[in-house]
Parts: sequence; structure tokens; C-alpha cells
Amino acid sequence: MTRVQSYNFCLLLVLACVLGLGSSSAADASPPNTIDLSLKLDSEENHRFEYSIESTQTMSAFGQDQTSEAAMSAAIDLVRLPAELSDGEIAVGLTYARLAISIDGGQVPGNFDSRDPVTADQGNLYAQICRPLVGKQFRLIVDQRGTIERVEGLEALAPDGLAGVLFAQLFGPEATKAMFQPLLRVLDDGPTTRSIGEAWQVNHPAVSSLGVPESSVEFRLLEVQPRSETAVLSLSGKPEAELPGDAAVLPNVETRESKLTGRLRWNGQLGILESLESESVTEMVSEAQGISITVNSISTTSVKRVSR
Repeated sequence: MTRVQSYNFCLLLVLACVLGLGSSSAADASPPNTIDLSLKLDSEENHRFEYSIESTQTMSAFGQDQTSEAAMSAAIDLVRLPAELSDGEIAVGLTYARLAISIDGGQVPGNFDSRDPVTADQGNLYAQICRPLVGKQFRLIVDQRGTIERVEGLEALAPDGLAGVLFAQLFGPEATKAMFQPLLRVLDDGPTTRSIGEAWQVNHPAVSSLGVPESSVEFRLLEVQPRSETAVLSLSGKPEAELPGDAAVLPNVETRESKLTGRLRWNGQLGILESLESESVTEMVSEAQGISITVNSISTTSVKRVSR
């Protein structure tokens, strides 16, 4: 072999090794197709979420529309508490750092914003309901999969009288479970590790006081982002359409549309929700004796974990 041929052979050998190493690195860097979606909350780090629900319900008859709206926005803090519990349960502290609510229509309209001065609370029914919650921690007791089993400490924050009745509807244990369950659990009762393309069903209870209907939700794992250990999931379903209280006696009610769509991101490293955006749309029609009444409902939910 000549000197030139020897040099060319060595050059080809080096290139082959480089290309071989490059191929191996590319293979090793390929994104994973599975992720653990279990609840972790291993540290005592305080996780802050921006949370909002908005709903609009319109009843149309005789060419006239009657609309009611409800909205809630809050900054909430979640932290795992060092509590000794049985059966593998976890205690999670929840605090409303900021809370605003607006009810336009319905039997008891009103609004409240915790950023307003306390002096503005005088005579405000919703201030009686919401102000005691702000800055006070209560506990969510959850199982190892993140299902909220019970809520502790809310009773001491509830006001008396009509305000207490509305408090139970808006922020009582069942409403609290429904609102905050998606932050802690996206799994069914199957394995905690899921693969891209896999789908499963989870039931989301209604937040009736804020116009969010019950839904059987299908989650589907779309993507795993390896650097941030984040799962991207779609959610879809058919919410249970509900009539407003003043329309519950309508005859021959037919559901024309029922659709839930959305997307969420789950932080696999921290074992908690990263973000959620969803929209629920329903349409119901009552037709009797030539009279047609239509009820349209739309609700949106937005949740995002933010840096403090």
C-alpha cells in the first residue's frame, strides 16, 4: 500500500468511527416513549398555580336570550405536609393566596376580589364567603395515586346563614375535590407508567356552582419531553349536560351537542400538573306544542404552575 493509499484508508477509518459514534449518539438521544404519571410531591417545595374557571349559560326562547355567567380566578399554593397518615395517604396543604369570584345572573349575583381593601367588604355577601379563605391553609388528604379522599379544615372557615350555604356550594369539600383533583391525578387505576398513544378514562366530577358539568374524560399520551420530563396529553369527552334550575321542568329535552376538549402537561419529575386548558360545550333543546327553547352552556378551565 502506498503512503497516499495508507493515508486515505486511515481517513476513511476515522470518518467511519465518527459517523458510527454519531449514529449511536443519535439513537441514544431519541426521546422516550413512556413516562411515569404518578403523584410524587417528594419535597416540601411550595407549588403555586394560577387557576381560573369561566362559564356562560344562555337560555333562548321567543327570540329572547337570558344569560348567566360565573367566573372564579385564584392563585393557590400546594405543599406536601409532613403528616403521619395511615394507608400511604398524603396530606397536601392548600392555601388561597388570591381569590376573585363573580356571579352575574342566577339567584344570588355578586362579586368579590381579595385584592380590594377589607373596608370594601361591608355588606358584600361574597366577601363573607371568600375573605375567610384567603391566606388560610386547609388540608387535602389524598391516596398514593392522587385521588382526594377528604378535605379537612374547611368547616372552621365557613360563615353562618345564607353565606354559609353558598360557601358550601362554592368551596365546600365536594366542590374543592372537583376543582383541584386534576392538579394531583391524571391516571385511572391501571399502571402508573404509560406509553405514547395510550388512552384511558377518568371521571371528572361536576363543579355545579360554577357551571362546570360532570365529564367522563379520555386522556391520551401524545408526547414525552425528555429534557423537562414532561408528558403532553390530550383530553376529550362528553360532559353531562345540565339544565339551569329555572329550566329543570322543561319537557322533551334533547341534547344536541356535548363536547369536552383540551390539553394538559404533567411534570413527571415533580409528579404534579404543569398546565391545563379545557373547554366544555353543551346544547340542549326542548320542543313542545310548537315552542322551542334552547340552552347553550360553555365553560373553560385554565391552570398553570408558576414560579414564585
